[in-house]
Amino acid sequence: MQCQKRKIVDDSSDSCKELDSFRHGVLRTENGGKFKIYRNLLAQQCSFFKALFCVNFGDDTNNLWKGIDTKTLDSILVYLYMRTIHLNEWNATDILVASDYLLIDPLLQKNRSFVLREITPTNCGPLFLAAWRIESLGILNNCHRFIVIHFEEVVSHSEEIGSLPLEVLKKFLIEKKPESV
Repeated sequence: MQCQKRKIVDDSSDSCKELDSFRHGVLRTENGGKFKIYRNLLAQQCSFFKALFCVNFGDDTNNLWKGIDTKTLDSILVYLYMRTIHLNEWNATDILVASDYLLIDPLLQKNRSFVLREITPTNCGPLFLAAWRIESLGILNNCHRFIVIHFEEVVSHSEEIGSLPLEVLKKFLIEKKPESV
């Protein structure tokens, strides 16, 4: 199945001429991170940044980003500038959510493959919660199946099991219940 390319602004528009005169900007995170950026380069790499920098949202040279921490934003910016990313069990869920939010489809696809290949009883809780909240991640069924198959391990290894919605926990327990003979 092929994913559709998501866009915020029209690629053919000439609305970004002013980017040449305002090349630099700053992205700040809630936890204190501060990144000097090249607005025109980010706008070329990502439709989210193109919309942010080409539409007048006020002072777009100094943006505070809520919901994306410093390490995640650093990884995203490295990906946009260098097209490389270091994914691991601890950062993959945050980068997956951020790449969906920022409409970076190539990174979303790469990360989706990584998390499904590397899912463990320890990381499946946060991954399931992200997939539960954000349908477009497209991994909810995979996470659900993993938790049902490995339910005992997940309960004993995942700290996030208590964060799962009650209706989901009930469903897991019903599906895990041994069949009557």
